[in-house]
Amino acid sequence: MKNLYLQIPLALFLFISVSHAQESNVRWQIKKDNPAIGLTLGYSLPGEQLQTIVGDKFKPLLNKEGKGYLMLFIATCPKYNLDSTIVDSMQIAHILVNVEGSLNNPLVITGDNQTITKIFSDYNFKTDSGELELSRIQKGDSVFVTAGITTSKGSIRLKAAALNNPGEWKKIEAAKISATADPKSFFTGNEAYRPIQIESAIIESVGENWITQLKLPAKPDKIYLSVDFTWDFTFTKE
Repeated sequence: MKNLYLQIPLALFLFISVSHAQESNVRWQIKKDNPAIGLTLGYSLPGEQLQTIVGDKFKPLLNKEGKGYLMLFIATCPKYNLDSTIVDSMQIAHILVNVEGSLNNPLVITGDNQTITKIFSDYNFKTDSGELELSRIQKGDSVFVTAGITTSKGSIRLKAAALNNPGEWKKIEAAKISATADPKSFFTGNEAYRPIQIESAIIESVGENWITQLKLPAKPDKIYLSVDFTWDFTFTKE
């Protein structure tokens, strides 16, 4: 009888623990009826520089020349879903680095008073707030892009024009994006978009910002705009 008494609270404790773990997952969706647009600035950087950015818990993926890839990414959308809740408006920016087993996300900036900020903070992603802008204007065969990331310390602003000629669909399945502070906190899922290649852009860097903090080159190796952008991610803590 004594053993049975001990087993009941243990079983109850395990049930509560498992239920709590399941409830801690948060689903983050951008759907087809309210797609996002995204802007990516890509940089090929030495492994030593990337290792400093991601810290000692991750290992950057490097090519034969000892270089890896970092992306400065900004996205905006009119509506998105957190589980079953529809949330108005999102502006978000990430630093992303290709590492073994995932993309690493050392830094996140969200627009002021954004609901998504708390989700990233709860899952141990390093966040900051700022003023974010990403817009596109279509005129004839051209698309004009304006983007900006402004914090209390400085800003990055970009202006570019390109042919309004989206490429074929890019579909990424089982993507994994990890928090630098905690490899056991991440979000995973699928995304799809059509890229518009941007050959050149005017980039203005003022004060202290991601370009100066991370010692990025003045000119990115690659720039593209993602349109018709949707994703379906789930935040998880192991």
